[in-house]
Amino acid sequence: MLPDDEESLVQDVTERLLRVDPRKLNDRVVVMSGNQAWGAFGEIHKGTYNTNKVCIKTFKRIDDVGKFIERLIREMRVWRKLTHAHIVELLGWMSYLESKEKLCPSLVSHWCDEGDVRTFLRRRRDADRRALIRGIANGLAYLHSQEIIHGDIKPEVTVSNSRESACIVRKMLSTFGTFRYLAPEVIVDEKPTRDEKSDVWAFGCTALEILRDARPYSSITNDFAIIKAIGFGKPPFTLSSTDPTEILLAPCLKPNPNDRTEMQSVLKSLPNHSGNGQFDYCSAAPSSDVHISGPTLQFSASHEEGSLPNPAS
Repeated sequence: MLPDDEESLVQDVTERLLRVDPRKLNDRVVVMSGNQAWGAFGEIHKGTYNTNKVCIKTFKRIDDVGKFIERLIREMRVWRKLTHAHIVELLGWMSYLESKEKLCPSLVSHWCDEGDVRTFLRRRRDADRRALIRGIANGLAYLHSQEIIHGDIKPEVTVSNSRESACIVRKMLSTFGTFRYLAPEVIVDEKPTRDEKSDVWAFGCTALEILRDARPYSSITNDFAIIKAIGFGKPPFTLSSTDPTEILLAPCLKPNPNDRTEMQSVLKSLPNHSGNGQFDYCSAAPSSDVHISGPTLQFSASHEEGSLPNPAS
């Protein structure tokens, strides 16, 4: 038997989540043994739902349940309304994973066997990299059209399917972000905020990495040295003046955010390498550096800001 206070908590959380999204998938998702990735506050599991592979994002190590549930509800309200071929679809949620008596909020989305873009490109050196870039641009332009800031664009949160298109993965309750992809103003401003302009910068860094197989600031191995380099205005890449795609991406990496282009403009400028234009919905387990909790909430138009966590490369 559950203690009265724990039983009441499980019931309260379940009722609150049902009011946000009625798609409770308890006992309808089969969880495969073993986790696929993990972070400071949760794990990624693989499962099946209606014979389809799914990604199950669990949240286990929660200090303040009330505050966590409020943030989870805000994110679910936004995510469940998003419908786009390049944004991972939220299929529903679960209140427990191993035992009905143990609260373990979990979100269920599609699984993509090809994995994140960086992993995919290690296996498929001949992949159409420009098609992948356009897919990411498509998804991010859609988010911005809905007045939504992603806040943590990088190769690990983009995934590929068998047709070499890309989708953006929602990284629930993400941390402040990975330094290599943060816009200069997010690092140096006294009261940093992330917005569409900082998303554009992160997209530019991600796109150049896909093209070049080199991370931003690739010559710097120390994360705190990256912060120093950004503060001194060092660019993440030295751009080519002859490569057509790099010329198109250059406006994404303007040091002054007011000089940067918008994602809709980027999307219109990129050649369409998408073939017949049809894409699969997909998701993937993020890489092992995934952080499932943190001081910011970046999947809605409004978000909280907090202090910088320890850097993750």
